[in-house]
Amino acid sequence: MFVVVKFKEGSEVEAIPESWLCNNCDDGVDRCFWPPYRTTAKFLKAIKKAEMPSTTWKTYEVIVLCHCGEFVFYFVEIHKWT
Repeated sequence: MFVVVKFKEGSEVEAIPESWLCNNCDDGVDRCFWPPYRTTAKFLKAIKKAEMPSTTWKTYEVIVLCHCGEFVFYFVEIHKWT
């Protein structure tokens, strides 16, 4: 499963693996883990393989826009929200 999120800071919209989402974290706010990768190729690979977040990943406040079942829908969902 993938989740389309909008970052509260800025207007970026991104689809992430559901495992990167922290719904109602300790303070009741939705956040997502974000990998420190600098290249698009590494980032997309992490998304496709649903890489598990590590302790080095930062978290960001997000608004969940929708859920999509497969990576194929990733680009379709992103296009709808941008």
